[in-house]
Amino acid sequence: MGDLSHDKKYSENDNYYGPSSSKLINEVDKYLKPGSKILDLGAGQGKNSIYLAEKGYEVIAVDSSIEGMSYLERIANERDLNIKTIVGDISDPKFLKNLGGNYDAILLMNVIKFLGGKGFENTMYYARNALREGGYHFVETHISQNPKKRKEVFDIKGHNHLLPGELKKLYSDWIVQHYLEGRTNPEKHSNGPIHTHDFANIIAQK
Repeated sequence: MGDLSHDKKYSENDNYYGPSSSKLINEVDKYLKPGSKILDLGAGQGKNSIYLAEKGYEVIAVDSSIEGMSYLERIANERDLNIKTIVGDISDPKFLKNLGGNYDAILLMNVIKFLGGKGFENTMYYARNALREGGYHFVETHISQNPKKRKEVFDIKGHNHLLPGELKKLYSDWIVQHYLEGRTNPEKHSNGPIHTHDFANIIAQK
């Protein structure tokens, strides 16, 4: 079964999270050559995958939303882009094993918040080991300034908002090429409310 909540959102709006690639992804060219193999975990409707494929990268996009992957596959076919789409649960070790490894880069863009508990550990374990030596992680996630809120979100709602500095600490044994914490500009998703949130992003080399 796919991600029904996001399937509904994506069926109502082709660009639910906006049409433009994330600013962090615009930095990929500084670290990788065209033709490099990139795994986009939690790709959504594929805005980052599309951007990268148009730059000449080989992209494997994975998401639990059938609607999101169907939309991305259609765009890839229309534009003749080198994107392979896969529907599946990126917190499931058995599924992740089938994705293989030796990737030049792996993206985890605003997906960590949906990976509560063991799912978060499973995904991060796979993402670290599926990357080739010298490869890169591009990660962006929500953070919470309130430790109590983080615990409540993580345990009760199943959402995982990291604490300030926590994302960087996850990569303490890697080379951190870039790290930033901040607050987003006001934004809205489809017809939802205008909002901002605290974030952290990182480019880390294995």
